[in-house]
Amino acid sequence: MQETVARKEFRALTIAVILAVLLGAYFVRHFFTPLVLAAIAAYLFGPVYNWLHRKLKSKSKAAGLTLLVSFLVLLVPVVIILFLTVLQISHLTDVFKGASNTVDLGRLGQQVVSSVNDLLSHFPGAPTLSVAEISDKLNSIMVNLANGLFNLIVASVGSISSFITSLFIYIYAFISLLTHKQYLVNTIKRLNPLGPKLTETYLEKMGLMTGAMVRGQFVIALCQGLAEALFFYAVGIHGFFFFLFILFSLMSVIPLGAGILTIPWGIGMILVGNIWQGITVLLGHFLVVTNIDNVLRPKLVPKNVRLDPALTLVAVFSGLAAFGFLGIVIGPVIMIVIKLTIEAYLEATKKGPAKAKPQVG
Repeated sequence: MQETVARKEFRALTIAVILAVLLGAYFVRHFFTPLVLAAIAAYLFGPVYNWLHRKLKSKSKAAGLTLLVSFLVLLVPVVIILFLTVLQISHLTDVFKGASNTVDLGRLGQQVVSSVNDLLSHFPGAPTLSVAEISDKLNSIMVNLANGLFNLIVASVGSISSFITSLFIYIYAFISLLTHKQYLVNTIKRLNPLGPKLTETYLEKMGLMTGAMVRGQFVIALCQGLAEALFFYAVGIHGFFFFLFILFSLMSVIPLGAGILTIPWGIGMILVGNIWQGITVLLGHFLVVTNIDNVLRPKLVPKNVRLDPALTLVAVFSGLAAFGFLGIVIGPVIMIVIKLTIEAYLEATKKGPAKAKPQVG
């Protein structure tokens, strides 16, 4: 079509393209997760594919080897860790279900319970605490926490048939995105009404932020989760290392971090009489784990491509609610797309991002 399209025809074609995109998104909605993961992985392993392509002079061979590398780097370790985690969760659930009323609060813990009851006695109708109630509550919390993580993992994988289907879609999408990357980029540039130059900047920044989020944020979270789990292993909690590693890594992705759990846990250890163990956990968290973020973040996540902590928090929990376990990756990526799309619109309309007014006095 070389002739200039009439204005009405152009509007009709624009509406048709928008409807086609929306229909396509609705059509593939059940396989949105493997498609997004394939896009993220294709971007992350793009340099590996480019290097192999230069060496082998074959797109198909380079893409196949890149897929193998991605499996060895990502899929195999994740599957092994999740498998061991599920086994430990099952054991953990059995342990705490059979441990009712067996928690020994120790002398210090008993004194704390007595002091709290003395304080509550001054309020008419206030309940009193007992060792048995606290023991049952602690057991219930641990069982619910373990079951919640187990259900999250199982829901993310789904049935065997759906997992195999998603795996095949991931493989074909990953290879296609690697081999047709330039065609896809050019197509997006031609479709985007913002123009090729702004679109190129938009795609480049999106790639930088996504890479920083995945390579940076999640590497930091894994390091923090590993460190927290090692401290618990050092104080005698040996049977649940992989469960704690996954749990603390997931919590470290959000701005509040694993301290939500480790600080009360460490204090609880001290109260039940395990004083040096509790002090070790607390010191390990404050002196080592928190400083992992301070050391690694400036090196892995440049300041100009960081996602705001509030947006990260919302994105992670929204992703978990929408996509299950894998939403911890997909949620922040979707938030990055939303944020950069708004910024691109403001740039195109020359409005620019909002700036805070200088305060006088």
